[in-house]
Amino acid sequence: MNYRHFIIPTLLICLTTHAEAQDSLSTRVSYDLTAETAVGTGDFTAYQLSTNRHHVLATRSNTAYLRGAVNVEHAFNKDWTLSGSVDVIGSVHADHKVYLQQCYANLSWKHFFLEVGSREQPLVTRDDLLSIGSFVKGTNAKPIPQIHLGTNGFWAVPYTKGWVQINFDFGYGKFLDNSYREDHFKKGNENGMKNILYATGAYYHQKHLYIRSNPEKPIFVTVGIEHVAQFGGTSYNYETGELVVKSKPANLKAIWNVILPLGDSNYFENEALEDWVYGNHVGVMTYQIGWNINQNHQLQAYLDNPFEDGSGIRKGNGWDGLWGLQYTNKTPGKQYVRGAVVEYFQSTNQSGPLHWDSGDYPEPIRSQITDLVTGNDNYYNTTA
Repeated sequence: MNYRHFIIPTLLICLTTHAEAQDSLSTRVSYDLTAETAVGTGDFTAYQLSTNRHHVLATRSNTAYLRGAVNVEHAFNKDWTLSGSVDVIGSVHADHKVYLQQCYANLSWKHFFLEVGSREQPLVTRDDLLSIGSFVKGTNAKPIPQIHLGTNGFWAVPYTKGWVQINFDFGYGKFLDNSYREDHFKKGNENGMKNILYATGAYYHQKHLYIRSNPEKPIFVTVGIEHVAQFGGTSYNYETGELVVKSKPANLKAIWNVILPLGDSNYFENEALEDWVYGNHVGVMTYQIGWNINQNHQLQAYLDNPFEDGSGIRKGNGWDGLWGLQYTNKTPGKQYVRGAVVEYFQSTNQSGPLHWDSGDYPEPIRSQITDLVTGNDNYYNTTA
């Protein structure tokens, strides 16, 4: 590939139209039609145009798409609302030609919701336009179809006078990229790459919980955790030159076990080393403090700390994480600067280069290991 043209002059053309209708029964229907073209001289679409957009614009150069959506919202009363959307994209010079970008139904009651389908989810604590995004629930990939429930924004806990507010989400989904992974696996074999690992039919579990104090006070804090897990399905891996195929269940027991990183205490006897912990887990812990300088200006500092196991949760991974400073300007009227973000991201420590844990070995080796070194987190490449 020609990486010399990574930064390229790019012509971007984007046309958007929006229509809306509403009847006396509190039903609102809106239509969106968008066309976008990116033209350049390199191998890839400019990073700034394609990143953090749920893969709407393809990463290949000289690409275009036409996007149409129908959105429906019906309010039964002041507390109950039913909404949904069908959002279709047709692309040229892209991995996927025509596909459903979003298709969901959402039932909301006051500050809570139950939702089924695939929907582009916004970042909870980061600026969608200025931040590099979330370490776990990022906005680069297409939305994953799931069933989940949670809060619409932050919900003030009763009897706390607004001092305690929470935002949570909990759900299960299904990865639908089997054909894409199989295609790339076959291409890897054709190119002599025998170290490719991939999985098909895998399921997805996600949850987050954020707790913050009253953001209208001069000083406020936010703490939270995001956790996702991949489980079930069939994995394909080359071991000593041979293709090894393993299937994992996605039954009620597995669904329960991935909520917390639980495993099989008899995993050696069951010849299932990867079931020391069910599924493949990764997460991030957030620590954030905000200062309302005055009514219109706000400053926040934050750390998103990634973890793959307990060493990351204990902050044994050094300076790894997303460190940021965010300024927000709420002044009414036209402003030249509405916000600014400065961020530093590191993922090189990974709790050290070694991993030496007695729990990874059977007896009699297990009892002979007296030291504990829980490093080599390798955040995105664990194979469990």
